Amino acid sequence: DGDPAAPGWCVATARADEVRAGDAWLAPAARRALRRLPTSGARDDFRASRLAARRAARRLGARPVALSLSHRLGHGAAVASATRGVRVGVDLEVAGSVPYERARYFLTPRERARCAQKLAAGNAVAVLFRQIMLLSD
Repeated sequence: DGDPAAPGWCVATARADEVRAGDAWLAPAARRALRRLPTSGARDDFRASRLAARRAARRLGARPVALSLSHRLGHGAAVASATRGVRVGVDLEVAGSVPYERARYFLTPRERARCAQKLAAGNAVAVLFRQIMLLSD
């Protein structure tokens, strides 16, 4: 968790059960967005993704110029970059829930080629978080 995948950017994760009590640590805009979420599960996921974002920014050691967050089922993930002109993205999905045919929507041709064996086994998403970030250069 949080190991830099390449100079100038890093990935971090968090679980909802790691989030400290209260919401004072969230930015005011995040607290407003949190209040609009309809369920406690959605609020827990939101907090986990924000904690992951804080971890990614801290480990980056610089102010991120690009940040992407995702959350699913009590887990949060974030990727942060301090490199201008770099676009980043992260998505969490349940392993096995994304059909192989949809990989073309979120993997580049190069990434699909490098992950072909795992993707062919129908496990597109499990590859994403730990490996796709490392595959992009």
